[in-house]
Amino acid sequence: MRECPLLRLEHSLVRLARYILPLEPDMILCYHGYNGFGLLDASLPPVVSASPPLYEERPIHLLGNLEQILRIHRFNRSRAPEVHPPHPDTINVMNTKYAQDYRALAQICSTNHLHLVLGTFSMAVNSHSEPDVLNFYSQTVNMLPWQIKANEAHTLMLNQIARECPAVRLVDTQPGLDGRYTNFTDLVHFTQDGRDKVAEAFFQGIKETLVQAIGTSL
Repeated sequence: MRECPLLRLEHSLVRLARYILPLEPDMILCYHGYNGFGLLDASLPPVVSASPPLYEERPIHLLGNLEQILRIHRFNRSRAPEVHPPHPDTINVMNTKYAQDYRALAQICSTNHLHLVLGTFSMAVNSHSEPDVLNFYSQTVNMLPWQIKANEAHTLMLNQIARECPAVRLVDTQPGLDGRYTNFTDLVHFTQDGRDKVAEAFFQGIKETLVQAIGTSL
């Protein structure tokens, strides 16, 4: 089975130039995060790779659970990097490829007189999640503590990008969403309620700009 391509911000830059700019948009909404965490350090394993092993039913339920735990453990070990990456707190995120791509996006939007709205990224768990919840997700998510810290670093990076580029509007999508696992189908993909919350956060973030553009209240 062919693996899905890993879509990152750099790919969105290509699509923006090729397909979006010819449509003459007024505003670009950008919501990137997890797929680009590997850009913070090259030694991280790719976030898209082989699917984890499926659960196999057994007449004895306890035996089936034990077998699945062992399979997941072997799966995660096979995907672990040979060299442990540095802690995200020790990485200067503004000197990474990720920050470079965000700056390129800001420059493209500035050159084309577009409003650029960046959204912080949310995940099902964060550093405040309960231990049992973290343990559950760590069964299938490789290096979960690193990924959590990487998201925190990503948020700091977006704040700095917004300070560097006054024309960039930053929308914080995390309140009421980040770390609320009931809004997710896995670590990063939303349920419908989760999608609604992200949409509402973006709407509130751009509401003032929309009012100014159309000259009426919303």
